[in-house]
Amino acid sequence: MREYEKPLEALACALVQSLDEWSEGLEKAMERSQCSRSGLVNRLREASPKIDKPLLGYWLLGREQLLDDKRASRRVPTIQDTARILTSLRNVEERERRSLMMTAERIALHRAQLRRVKGYRWRQAAVTAVRASERFIDRGESAAAAQA
Repeated sequence: MREYEKPLEALACALVQSLDEWSEGLEKAMERSQCSRSGLVNRLREASPKIDKPLLGYWLLGREQLLDDKRASRRVPTIQDTARILTSLRNVEERERRSLMMTAERIALHRAQLRRVKGYRWRQAAVTAVRASERFIDRGESAAAAQA
């Protein structure tokens, strides 16, 4: 793991990593319980706040839910959302449930820290920091390849 130059960059990168882990964990849980997106949404019909098929699909994008400009206004999965989803899924091992809940807790923590630093513009600040970090990594890999 590389050292980050700025705390904001570290927070933003931790958030997108957690979003990726959350989406992968949910995909595995849905697969294990043999539940489709539509089936899960039907089970979550009474959830408040609402979890519909577009929102669930958006969450399954991982980091792209934050980085895609077209989807930038939707909410990220919460601890409450994750608990409701896991309650609706069957045949998911306790270890997987705990892992997904811990990931949701990390998402909440990173989001809260970003909000504390950047206020209501936390999302745009996170996107900018992640993109800057990705450009830095790309330049470093290109320079290493040129030297090889």
